Amino acid sequence: MELLSIDYGDFDTMCAWDPSVESRNACLKMWLYVDPALVSHGNEAQRIYDSLIEILPSLSTSVGCQGPLPEGTEGIARLTAGIALELQRDLCEWPRGNCVRCRPIGNGHAYELYVESIDERVGRFAVQLSVNLVRMMLIDEPFDPRLMWVIDLVRLLRRQPRLRLNPKRIASELGCSVENAGWAIEELDRYGYALPGETRRQQRTRSGRILVVDDSARIRDLMSRILETLGYDAITAVDGEEGLILLDWASYEAVFVDILMPCMDGFTFLKEARAQGITCPIFVVSGYSHRFEPQQMQEAGASDYLRKPFSVSEIEGLLHKHLA
Repeated sequence: MELLSIDYGDFDTMCAWDPSVESRNACLKMWLYVDPALVSHGNEAQRIYDSLIEILPSLSTSVGCQGPLPEGTEGIARLTAGIALELQRDLCEWPRGNCVRCRPIGNGHAYELYVESIDERVGRFAVQLSVNLVRMMLIDEPFDPRLMWVIDLVRLLRRQPRLRLNPKRIASELGCSVENAGWAIEELDRYGYALPGETRRQQRTRSGRILVVDDSARIRDLMSRILETLGYDAITAVDGEEGLILLDWASYEAVFVDILMPCMDGFTFLKEARAQGITCPIFVVSGYSHRFEPQQMQEAGASDYLRKPFSVSEIEGLLHKHLA
């Protein structure tokens, strides 16, 4: 079984082929390939579910599916997406009643799946862990109980986002051995969760790093592409709290921050950043310019303002003005 791709955003296609669905949140879109040779003996999906329910009792009886799990590769695909949804519910303390949708593509052994999500990093972690769990059970590999420490570590980081990933500290917080804590931290890194934010380039560019703080996946992606075109490394955060963590971990040439965000809005981020001694230019970004006075933004610590929708030339102009 192989996870072919995963994406995050607002996907109209989730509802286009099933008008009865009303998606309230952003979604994770998965393309999953299931080898039919691994599911040719009875209802493998039901067998795996029966085993997992003992390990992860939070799984619902339907695992996000309508009715019993189908046989064959479709059952495996639906089970995988359902586990990802249930893990998110558990980790994010998220109410039930959300959506999973699945349809075959190509030869019928690959599937396009949509799983509602409210936290991109937790969602991506849940998808990759779900694929790994189901893959292990398909090939009869024994379940590694240390994976429960990894799940507990994600839950801990949700509650304490600024917690340093020191094995001794993590062991104390989780009540496990230092060895298991170190293993859990390494696994988080393997699942792409250990460092907050998304680094679009691995190598530092000549122009330096710029931090983008925005709760919209589309805006983060668009601004990152523009900044890359202009020669900068784009580091992104999904909210103000994560942005402050990233400010603590590296230096930046400039910061773009959205004003209206959950958890911590842009003005609070500005005040906290300046209180931490951050002196680089910070540009506030919003589509509601009429609601914010220039004096209000300056008092909060903003260097300038960028209105949505924006252009490449506007971003280039701001950077030239304040970094030249």
